[in-house]
Amino acid sequence: LPRKHKGLAHYDFRPDNMMFAASGNIRPVTILDWQTLSYAPGGDDLAYFLAGAIPAPQRRAHEPELLERYLCGLRSLGVQGYELHDLRRDYAVGGFRLLATAMGGAMAVKQTERGDRMFVQMANAAAEHIYDHEALALLD
Repeated sequence: LPRKHKGLAHYDFRPDNMMFAASGNIRPVTILDWQTLSYAPGGDDLAYFLAGAIPAPQRRAHEPELLERYLCGLRSLGVQGYELHDLRRDYAVGGFRLLATAMGGAMAVKQTERGDRMFVQMANAAAEHIYDHEALALLD
């Protein structure tokens, strides 16, 4: 599926890979664990984070506003030519990254109870996100 708007993507963008500073710090969030760095649409990381970190009912309720805020943030940084319909498509397809990580990660690491819970939650969240955004239809 060709997607033309790309940049650096973390590809494991979740709260476990973030450190949050005390209030007033000039760096409120530091992102860790960059070994899966890729060149991909930002919608991939955005879908991975929102679908993986926020329960589906809350994600659905706030998704339109969060996508708009993300796009406004990109524009404030000088990104041009990336429209909301582009972001929505990239975001929909980005749910597959969460699913791929859940499947691949579960096979690549030593099995633990915590890991099992995490990978099942990731797979379920990815499936809900893919379904909500009819992302399978975008693969035609």
